[in-house]
Amino acid sequence: MERRNAFYSLLAFGLLLLAFVSPAAADDPVAGPGAAPAAGRKAFLPFISAARPPANAIYWGVSMQGCPADLGKLSAWERDVAGKGVSIIHWGHDWNLDGGYRPWSNSAADKARGHGSIPMISWSPEGGDKSRWQLRRIAGGEHDAYIRQFAESAKNWGHPLLLRMMHEMNGNWGYPWQEDVNGNRRGEFVPAWRRIVDIFRQTGANNVSFVWCPNKVYPKSTYPSYASLYPGDSYVDWTCLDGYNWGSQRREGWESFDTVFGYSYGEVLKVAPNKPMMIGEFGVTEQGGSKADWIANALAQIPAKYPRVRAALYFNWAMDGVDWRIESSSAAAGAWRAGISRPHYATNVYGGLRGRVPVP
Repeated sequence: MERRNAFYSLLAFGLLLLAFVSPAAADDPVAGPGAAPAAGRKAFLPFISAARPPANAIYWGVSMQGCPADLGKLSAWERDVAGKGVSIIHWGHDWNLDGGYRPWSNSAADKARGHGSIPMISWSPEGGDKSRWQLRRIAGGEHDAYIRQFAESAKNWGHPLLLRMMHEMNGNWGYPWQEDVNGNRRGEFVPAWRRIVDIFRQTGANNVSFVWCPNKVYPKSTYPSYASLYPGDSYVDWTCLDGYNWGSQRREGWESFDTVFGYSYGEVLKVAPNKPMMIGEFGVTEQGGSKADWIANALAQIPAKYPRVRAALYFNWAMDGVDWRIESSSAAAGAWRAGISRPHYATNVYGGLRGRVPVP
């Protein structure tokens, strides 16, 4: 296989592309027969699609307002700010729609894949009456029909998908699936999670990878450890962490990337030492320190000190009075562009993936 990859990479103008290029061989379970770049891809996408990421690669991406519906906005941001295409596009999908259920969207997933990126959906039981989404009601089967319909649609779409369900479950700020809020009781999260995953498996949605994503440990976390909230290795494909440096806007003050994630990274490894991990959301404010230096440090530290982290997703929004966006200053944007240019961070060459999302 290595000889064949080298041969094709030479044909693709040199060994520089070897880390990201592979012929879609008929016997490759990821690429599948005849895999090719999807039509309509934007800037930064080589003309050969990668069959799988190279060893030690790190997927990277963003959550950005209006995406994936407006990929023109994302492409302009890649060109003008990042200088590199995203390998994952992340967006949210609430269960609620006008009192009913929000269905699966082929269009959104197709747009992400057509861009050469892997879709990641934060799929959340929320919207409208919060009591509708109590954990015991999910675990008891009240929403089975919707879950099964969504799973069947994801299966029929048929391409690799990251599904981040009921994220930040260890918080207490009011997500309907968090224990100790919304009438939920301790011990109810895991049965609800397992119920959902079991339905997906019953439908044969084997292209879906489940992402378990607590918030970083903080003083008001529901639990001092993650063990009671972890559904078990057979129910989780990727672990995950969310965390932010709020700077002077919170009493903790300015926190380094290691301060935000270091302890919690170790705690996740205690419950799932063999799972790939991602940073599902991270961000930094301009208030209280150098955002540019923080970004530069973060992008250097992830490959150097966090070997289980195989994906990192930035929260590129301005909301709730905080401008998290990378482009909030020219210095911050420049630091991101320089840091993400490292070869560790994979670009958008994954529109031809088959099966499940491969782990670098």
